[in-house]
Amino acid sequence: MKKALMSIFVIILLLGVLGFIYKAPLIEKAKEAITADMYVSADTDSFDPGTDVGQSFPKIDATYNGQNISSLEGFAGEKGTIFVVSRSVVWCPYCMKQMHGLNEHLSEFEKAGIKLVGLTYDSPQDQKAFKNKYSINYPILSDNNAASVINLGILNEEYNPGEEAYGIGHPGAFVLDADGMIVGKVFIEAYSSRVDAESLLNYAESVLKR
Repeated sequence: MKKALMSIFVIILLLGVLGFIYKAPLIEKAKEAITADMYVSADTDSFDPGTDVGQSFPKIDATYNGQNISSLEGFAGEKGTIFVVSRSVVWCPYCMKQMHGLNEHLSEFEKAGIKLVGLTYDSPQDQKAFKNKYSINYPILSDNNAASVINLGILNEEYNPGEEAYGIGHPGAFVLDADGMIVGKVFIEAYSSRVDAESLLNYAESVLKR
């Protein structure tokens, strides 16, 4: 009886060890499966929240590298800036894949004279692990108490103050010219759909030429 119990204990222990070893790969595979069809080549729906094209980009209230950020002036590209709002790089697989994907194409944006700036509701500490894991080389700002997404008019109002997801914005992007004017927007109502990096760059270049 003791031998049988010991055998069961050893099996459970081995299963626990194997579960720990393979947990990360299984999570990554699950993320890949969930996000397999997330990319689209264009914003084709009528969903259009937030500050309108033709308006100056509003003041924001965010944190980056320990500094309070109220405008994008210090991040602006020679030709323009793309301000990408995502929900969370901690728990949203679509956001993680999108922000990582943009980083992989960063040299193409910079070659075009366009700077990328991101924003999520995650704290700077929570963003750090994601940035380090994927060697993110463009700034991702941390919104302060939803102030930025509220000023931009893109707060997701499905959540109330006190709820874990309160403060997330509708995912999308604002394209700003060199003077800080909004010349284009990309917002898709389904949070599980995102315009891919190359298509976003092509769109930005087209609206910046107008």
